[in-house]
Amino acid sequence: MCLDKLSEKPILKKEHGYYIGWKVYKGYDDKRKKLIPEWQGKPQPIGTWMHEKRYRYDKSKTKERIMTIIGNKYYPRGFHIFLEPRLNTSIGKRGIIYSNRKVYFDDIVAYGMQGLWSVIVAKKMKILNQRNQSKKDGVKQNE
Repeated sequence: MCLDKLSEKPILKKEHGYYIGWKVYKGYDDKRKKLIPEWQGKPQPIGTWMHEKRYRYDKSKTKERIMTIIGNKYYPRGFHIFLEPRLNTSIGKRGIIYSNRKVYFDDIVAYGMQGLWSVIVAKKMKILNQRNQSKKDGVKQNE
C-alpha cells in the first residue's frame, strides 16, 4: 500500500499509553501462527512488537523511501496503519476473509491519506491479541 498523498498530523488516539490504529489482514497462517497483511509484507506475529524493516518483502529491503501516488512526494517506509477501522469483516475476491486488527504503534515517520482514510506510517507496531479487541472493531471473533 502506498499513500495517495501526505497530510498534516491528525489527532491520534491512545490506549494504555500507546497510539492505536487498525491494520487489515487477508488471512492467517496456521503453521506459523501469523497474520497475512492485506498488501505487501511478510506474515506478522500477534502480540509482539515488530520493526517494519524485518517484515518487508525481500525485493524492497534496500529501499528506504517510497513515493506518494499523487504529487510524487517521498516518505519513509513503514507499517501503514489506519486511524479508524476500515471495514467490517468481509469476504473478498476468491473467498479471502479480510478483517481489521487493532494495533499499537510507535516511531511515526509520515501522515497521509489512502483513499478516504487517514493513515500513519510507523516503524514499530504490535498486533493486539484477539481478547484485547471487541466486536465493534470489525474482527472475526473465531480466528
